[in-house]
Amino acid sequence: MTSKRLTTELGHSAPPGGPHAITTHLPGWDTTNAFVNGEEWLLRKLNSSYPRLTPFGVVDELISSICQEIGFFPTHRCFPFLHPTSFSIAQTFALSPNRKGNDLEPADLVFKIVDVYGVRLYCVGYPPAKLASINGVWQLHGVGVSTRLAEHLLKHADTMVEVPFDVGQLPPPTYLPETCAHEQLRDRISSMAAIYRMHQAAMRAPEGFQHFGPCDAQSGVIDKLEAYIQTQEVVSCVFLEFPSNPLLVSVDLKRLRNLADQYGFLIFVDNTVSGLSNVDLLPIADIIMVSLTKSFSGYANVMGGTAILNPSLPFYSALKNVLYPSLSDTTANYEAFMRPATESFVPGYGGLLSVDFASLEAARAFYDHFDVHKSPHLGAHLTLALNTNQFILSKDEEDFRYHEQYGQKLEQVRIAAGLEEVEELTEVVEEALRYAERKMGRQSFELDCNIKSESWYKLVLG
Repeated sequence: MTSKRLTTELGHSAPPGGPHAITTHLPGWDTTNAFVNGEEWLLRKLNSSYPRLTPFGVVDELISSICQEIGFFPTHRCFPFLHPTSFSIAQTFALSPNRKGNDLEPADLVFKIVDVYGVRLYCVGYPPAKLASINGVWQLHGVGVSTRLAEHLLKHADTMVEVPFDVGQLPPPTYLPETCAHEQLRDRISSMAAIYRMHQAAMRAPEGFQHFGPCDAQSGVIDKLEAYIQTQEVVSCVFLEFPSNPLLVSVDLKRLRNLADQYGFLIFVDNTVSGLSNVDLLPIADIIMVSLTKSFSGYANVMGGTAILNPSLPFYSALKNVLYPSLSDTTANYEAFMRPATESFVPGYGGLLSVDFASLEAARAFYDHFDVHKSPHLGAHLTLALNTNQFILSKDEEDFRYHEQYGQKLEQVRIAAGLEEVEELTEVVEEALRYAERKMGRQSFELDCNIKSESWYKLVLG
């Protein structure tokens, strides 16, 4: 069988595309570096982008319209949000001494409110040259204007009016009229908004987060957590992924539940990777968070998220290695919560895997010749790959060295399996592996996972 070669251009989304697509094809290892570093040649080629990375497309068009209409230009751009708390959140985040390389001054921030066709937007203005110091507010807050709302408001830009306000008493938010379809979506939350809001509700300890790094069976992470808890006056909550992305290890949730009951903290579990259909975490988690962006619509063109509060638990009020849940030393922790098989469905381990290559050169060779869409997303109808750690960690040497020590290496490639024919995807994987093998100067890799190098991808392809 001869597979169909990709024709997607650099910077475009996986087909069918459109203004709401959330994938971006970034072919070639070095293209990721160019994207992370914001190189102008690449930015000019972007036709699609993940909306939470930074405003793009129709959202950016709406921002330009706002800036021109209410006087942000020429010194400022802005982020439009849907809730008044965005002002205080942006100020706290942007001016925090914890922001690395922060060059923002209080006078740099400008706050304005605008109404467009019945929707109130809380706009945080900033000097464009200092975007890096404030972009995290857009990325992590989760209540920025969506592409669909921006598209709608642009049609009515002529209704735009600035709203005067007193700093001590901001006017309340207003939205589009609701229909019956909105009854279950009143909060208009994205997956990041779900995480952020749950964190705000639960936070009792003002000192911030403590990261615990590796969570595999040899890490002793639960023992380290307990030792840390014993030194603190209060611990509000523990956030974790089950399994983790991109290392795909599954922490011992039963021991964690015991600690939570003993010391009185919440367990927040993000099970986006495993999916609600594969595992049942309600016996353990106080709150389950899922990025519905990874599954809604099937074409990677919808943003959404959910936070599920567990009413039965006491806190309701408030190729060197293949990384895959079934191959981890934490597999038993995952399988302990798998749903029972039925006649119509057999639970599995999710559609994500990561591959550690023996060298950076081999990883680059595989990645550059792996003929699938390259995008910082997972859960599309077509297979997506990304040199994830290069994308996330390469700009900060200190952060990279910290995360590298427990497995997040530059030699790692993350793959989210799509719905292509198995034979087609098998062919492109094998071809990319051949390039990697040639780079190593031998016929095959030595993998630590007790499976053949040519069959690792079959774990999720079936």
